[in-house]
Amino acid sequence: MTAEAGEAVEAGAWLITLDDQGCFDRQRAPIDPGLAVSVVGTGLEKQGRRRRCALVVRSGAVRNLHDVMFLLGLGAD
Repeated sequence: MTAEAGEAVEAGAWLITLDDQGCFDRQRAPIDPGLAVSVVGTGLEKQGRRRRCALVVRSGAVRNLHDVMFLLGLGAD
């Protein structure tokens, strides 16, 4: 996930969308949105690319204001 996001930013992407739609099947499990934001944000920061993009989360697991504030605190935009 982090490598793919880093490559996209290097190619000129300025908006990275972390989306869990379509990942609910027998072979793949969804990743918690907080974990995804933390991993991708930290990975981009280590690559020196975090300040060049925005991280947006699209998830069915975000249900209330607390969830939104939690993601914003982890680095989602």
